[in-house]
Amino acid sequence: MLRACVAFGVALLAAIAYQGRRLGMRLGYLKVASLEFGPGHGSFGQPPEPPDRCWKSALEAPVEDLTVLDQNRGLLLGATGHVWECALLGAKNSRENRSHSNHVVLVDSKKQEVKALQVFKHLPGQGHVAYTSDPADHVYHGIFYSSSSRRLYAVCHRVAFTSVEVFLVHEGMPMGSEASEGFHDSFFLEHLETVRSAEFQRVALNDVVEAAQDGSSFFVTEWLDHDHVTGFRHYSAGQMMRHRLTLTLKARHTRLLKCLRTEIVGMPWSCAAATADRFVMANGLAITPDRRFLFLSDPAAGEVVIYRVESGSESLTKVLSFNPKHALDNLEVVESGVELDEVVLHGGSIPTPFTSGTGCEGGFGMTWPIQDLKGRSGFIGCHRSPGGLLEIRVRGLKRQDVEVQMQDRLLHDGSLLSDVSSAFCLDGRVVVGSPATSGLLFCDL
Repeated sequence: MLRACVAFGVALLAAIAYQGRRLGMRLGYLKVASLEFGPGHGSFGQPPEPPDRCWKSALEAPVEDLTVLDQNRGLLLGATGHVWECALLGAKNSRENRSHSNHVVLVDSKKQEVKALQVFKHLPGQGHVAYTSDPADHVYHGIFYSSSSRRLYAVCHRVAFTSVEVFLVHEGMPMGSEASEGFHDSFFLEHLETVRSAEFQRVALNDVVEAAQDGSSFFVTEWLDHDHVTGFRHYSAGQMMRHRLTLTLKARHTRLLKCLRTEIVGMPWSCAAATADRFVMANGLAITPDRRFLFLSDPAAGEVVIYRVESGSESLTKVLSFNPKHALDNLEVVESGVELDEVVLHGGSIPTPFTSGTGCEGGFGMTWPIQDLKGRSGFIGCHRSPGGLLEIRVRGLKRQDVEVQMQDRLLHDGSLLSDVSSAFCLDGRVVVGSPATSGLLFCDL
């Protein structure tokens, strides 16, 4: 009997140690010592020296996602919105707490300049007129620019509903408008439509990509499986317990949706689940320019899923799922070689989830010492969550032996911009966005 009790005790301790190690790996506690912070990409030393290879632009709100507009000219599009505040407080309380307007912005990575774009609406017989909407009621989330259709898709959270806004990107100001002096004044947006669906729950949508090159369909992810009106901080004890169990047990309830344009009067779009697969928190999306392969990141599950998009039907066939080096938020395809059968993606990395907004709200956050590659000391913690650019190379998508390689191109310690959600490298300069920290970060490699 004694031996049985001892054996049971040893087995129980071993199980607890195993689960503790798994949790430590998932939340990033055990990864801190292996993180490599390059010189000038963080605040290190005694007294701390500010990063001399990173600069932050001043904006009223965060830029959660970025999408490439013109890679040769170093131009990106972003959209502002306190996404994390909206998740914490809910759409209504977040709106009441907001004193600024949100906009789609043009980002010049070479000049490190950011500008809000003007939005027009085309009316028959009147041409382009100023688009009237309440920008203070907009919280933009994931966005995607299609070079084939010149459409910009943006997930937008409002108090009353969540939608996908569709714009046409123009270069060359419309007739009758006055161009102000400044950089890239010739760019403007034409608002095409607001896509709503019974499948779109408030604050639940995350990222979007165009499915068909003519703009007749798109994919959009859910990161929550319910109408998120109240916000995490207003959850009941039961709701919070369910949310924490979902993350801890990696329960899969969220979906990838596909929306198709229809000929039905009064219902121009039809949206439904694109696959029977479910996710813990479906997040960033990326798609190859030829629309043959779709990539989905699920940071809560610690995985990236690759789908083949079948020509014509746009149905999905799962090719592979893999565990990235770090949890990833948004993704974007930056290179795609058909003949070489290689795709390069850039993603916003979350190496230490325990310092992220989700980790800190869940009670896992703590301050932790770090060092840069020169051995100088610094620290990370809540509101100082590190992140950066993880580059992923996927080879062999047309064959059976798919190979995935990953490399940290940039790690920032969170001193200038905390909680990374998106990152792109254009000509040796990385542009970084966040759902929680206002502004954009520019870092030279």
